[in-house]
Amino acid sequence: MNSLKKYIFIATLLISKQSYSIESNAIGLPFNEYNALQLLAKWKVSTIELPTYISNVHSDIYGEDNNKNQLRDDYEKVLLSIYQRPEYVVMGLLAAKKWDRLLDIYSNSLIIEDTNQAKEILAESLAINRCYYHLQTIDNNLSSPVLAYFNTDQRINAKKEAELKLISLIGNQQESLSLNRQSCRVFNTMLKTALNTEAHAELNY
Repeated sequence: MNSLKKYIFIATLLISKQSYSIESNAIGLPFNEYNALQLLAKWKVSTIELPTYISNVHSDIYGEDNNKNQLRDDYEKVLLSIYQRPEYVVMGLLAAKKWDRLLDIYSNSLIIEDTNQAKEILAESLAINRCYYHLQTIDNNLSSPVLAYFNTDQRINAKKEAELKLISLIGNQQESLSLNRQSCRVFNTMLKTALNTEAHAELNY
């Protein structure tokens, strides 16, 4: 059984345990189940790929990634445990890639000097929040994983400080932030980029 078939089989077992009263089209998800399963397979995200032991000690803002798939182990575990739909798991993974940049900005490993880039990062972060808010009005079982990602005082502070840096750089141009009414489209764009990128290590979009 090849890798993709294995993940499709596992995801099918998970989905079969719960009946959904709301269809994917009715919810208006930014991508379908098949695309989500493709990314889970590519990034090697599943319960069988999780490390046997995941530490609850948070020594720094980045945390541990013992299974080396460039996703924080404790956050990955939360996504797999709280979401039954693979689409929701993938949304959480894609959101983390954007939130990673806030940690990088805070730690100065990513220096943003261009106003347009700062506006883009902030607009994408806002779009993620708006998408979750929109979907929650349709699916009451969905919750944003933002608190699972920023799950310590240090990480929350890092998020705030990074956003303040971006806002300070944008200055009085905040009103010009491009906020697409179809906020969930940001996930569709991220997924296409992720699936079209050969090396996972290069996913710095």
